[in-house]
Amino acid sequence: MADLHIDDFYKDAAQILLVLYQFFPRPYTVYAEDISGPDLPDEYGLHSDRHQSCFSTMVWLRDAGLLRFVDVINNEAIDQAVLTHKTLTLLTTR
Repeated sequence: MADLHIDDFYKDAAQILLVLYQFFPRPYTVYAEDISGPDLPDEYGLHSDRHQSCFSTMVWLRDAGLLRFVDVINNEAIDQAVLTHKTLTLLTTR
């Protein structure tokens, strides 16, 4: 049985790349909540583990060279994100 966090990572990464592909070449702001579902912060206002995992996936995709973005918005979104040439080539090659 696969670990749930890896399954969530794959689903989130695919959804993030799909959203950016649909807006390519325009920069787009991607919100973690739009990808992973509603966030239910705890009593201290900290984001849920699911939300944090989704946001971390966005940062990982940037670190892996698959997308770029200008800035983060309060650990809730990536601002002005766009696919890199490498990713566009991977997504469009048959």
